[in-house]
Amino acid sequence: MKKVEIFGALMNGGDGSAYVRWYLSEEKAENAESDQPEGWGESCVFMVETYEGSNIHEEAVADEQEQEDEQEDDQEES
Repeated sequence: MKKVEIFGALMNGGDGSAYVRWYLSEEKAENAESDQPEGWGESCVFMVETYEGSNIHEEAVADEQEQEDEQEDDQEES
C-alpha cells in the first residue's frame, strides 16, 4: 500500500457545529478554509498520513471532484 498525505480543513457548519473536509493538497485545504463566510481566528488546516484507497483518501478525492464540478457549474452560469 502506498502512503499518502491528506490535508484536513475544519469547516464551520453555521449552526455551532464544525466538520472536516479532506483535500489532496495543503493549498486547497487552506483556500477552502479561507473561503468560508465565518472563519476561525487561526488556521485549522492539518495533515494526516494514510494509505491510498483508505476511507479518508477516497473522501478527499470525492471532495475535490465535487469542488471542481461546482467551479465548472459556476463558470458556465457566468
